[in-house]
Amino acid sequence: MSPKKRLLLDSLLQRRVPSKWCPHTPHLTQLIFLGIDDLEALFGGAAGGGKSDALLMAALQYVDQPNYAALILRRQAVDLEKKDSILDRAKKWWLPLGVKYQARHRRFTFPSGATIEFGHLQNPDDVTNYQSAAFNYIAFDELTQFTPDQYLYMFSRLRRAAESDIPSRVRSASNPGGANLLWYRERFMSIEFARQIIEGTNAPTYVRHCRLRNGDEYRRWFVPSMLEDNPSLDIAEYERALGALDIVEWSRLRKGNWLIGKAGRFKPDWFLKRYEILNIDTYRILTPEGNVWKAFHVRNDCERFMTVDPAATAQELEQEVKGQRPASHSVISTWDYISEVSHLLWRNVVRLQAEVPDVTKAIYEEWQAQGRPQLFVETDGIGRSVFQYLERDYRIPVLEVATHGKNKVERSVPAQNQAAAGRIILPSDAAWLAHCEQELYSWQGTKKEVADQIDTLSHAVKLMLDGSIGGEFIFDGVS
Repeated sequence: MSPKKRLLLDSLLQRRVPSKWCPHTPHLTQLIFLGIDDLEALFGGAAGGGKSDALLMAALQYVDQPNYAALILRRQAVDLEKKDSILDRAKKWWLPLGVKYQARHRRFTFPSGATIEFGHLQNPDDVTNYQSAAFNYIAFDELTQFTPDQYLYMFSRLRRAAESDIPSRVRSASNPGGANLLWYRERFMSIEFARQIIEGTNAPTYVRHCRLRNGDEYRRWFVPSMLEDNPSLDIAEYERALGALDIVEWSRLRKGNWLIGKAGRFKPDWFLKRYEILNIDTYRILTPEGNVWKAFHVRNDCERFMTVDPAATAQELEQEVKGQRPASHSVISTWDYISEVSHLLWRNVVRLQAEVPDVTKAIYEEWQAQGRPQLFVETDGIGRSVFQYLERDYRIPVLEVATHGKNKVERSVPAQNQAAAGRIILPSDAAWLAHCEQELYSWQGTKKEVADQIDTLSHAVKLMLDGSIGGEFIFDGVS
């Protein structure tokens, strides 16, 4: 251990650490996690980083206080009963020491009268099972399996007596993955920090400065933990086991990669090159290693255009009303095409759920902001009204994009080909990027999924292949 890490470890050991009820000495990242006194913190990343132990240790920090109550949650009840689950581990830690256990309630009662209870939120409405409960500490094991609504609701179960000095804490642990990965990534870290984790250049913590509804400020923490941070594991053996995974799962569980959602028709490794903007008018395209591949002048080297997918078709609206698919967004995408290298840069995305007049106003404002480029609108469904509104009321020289009866999957094939060839370039960072990547990497092509951003990409690629924008665009290696 380096002198710097040793100094940090010695300072952390002076803080409150778990009591005699913990059979393990916390490792460094666990100690950092235990030293956080703020309301909200997430621990984890790669598999084998000591996540479940960290939640148990944090739950133990105030069990000497008689009115202390903690709750540890898994998404499904069956996950609590598995061998080496977090509940199984708690039994191994505490039952030999005489801690009382009520199996019916999955509740441990310590000599002080403090309790640590285990539960689940298997169904979306299971949060109502805790409506009359109050806890000082609530923990989520494998956080990304919980819906954002479940997670936020449980904050309302945090209470303490006026005279108590026990802090209210929500603590979570998780590997990257699950349907809600992108929501939690946005909540706890920046895209840049997520990239640094993969590269091994990240700081020990990431802190967001947040504000509650009453105006109070607080800090929201993320403490990444990797396989190498857990000295109790046989790393070489675990490495071999992880080596059997596909590239997406391996990247999440071995590298702690929060940038990859569920593997879909668009693959994350198709978008390893990224661009960044310098001095407003210069693009730099970066290699996966972060080196500059080429630089381009925005005005001289690029042809800008926009594609719009208004939400939604009559069939999609019917499915939304029936609850068969998530609500659609109208999407306005701006593109810069570099004919010299046949690359399409995704410049900006605006997503909104609004009626036709507000959608057309947003399109007009974005069109103005982007320098009045060529504008293409899909005219299926309500798109016809949007198109006519733009022509009649805003007098924009708008152009029509027709789907010719092709479904979203069929329309997306040329875009998949271009992305696989590394010719669709996303930004290194952008406010809209998380939603875009989540849709790209998770989309399976089913009718129940939303693919509004992907549709604007499909239209953009088709326009390039048709020569509607100008300049050469190579399809599948053939000019």
